[in-house]
Amino acid sequence: MARAIEHGREAPDRFLEAWLKGVKKVGPQYFEFRAPIYDASVQPAASLEEVTSKWQVVPNEAFIEQSIGVLSSGEATLLAVMCSFYNAEWGGRLMRAQGIEGMADIAGTLDLDSNEIVAALLVNYTGW
Repeated sequence: MARAIEHGREAPDRFLEAWLKGVKKVGPQYFEFRAPIYDASVQPAASLEEVTSKWQVVPNEAFIEQSIGVLSSGEATLLAVMCSFYNAEWGGRLMRAQGIEGMADIAGTLDLDSNEIVAALLVNYTGW
């Protein structure tokens, strides 16, 4: 029980850390920097270094839809998986469009760094 409580406290920060690694890996141009919708007192981040909440850097749906096809298979897979954490339905469509049918396709397509990012996102996900 104590392990679960400690994990619950640390998970949001660990998720954000993994999220930002993923943003850097696929490219910040695929994301929008904005203020969190739940807290008007938090200003939009001007750069990745200023991000303190996953809400401040979210997938840019229109740009991703239009440009995911120019990415390598690994980059497109990582981006689609990240988008599925943000919006399961939309991210699922992106993954299917990349030929991803399950976890083995994800693991087999990604390099070690990307697999570690996905693993950290999965273990530390507490909802969006």
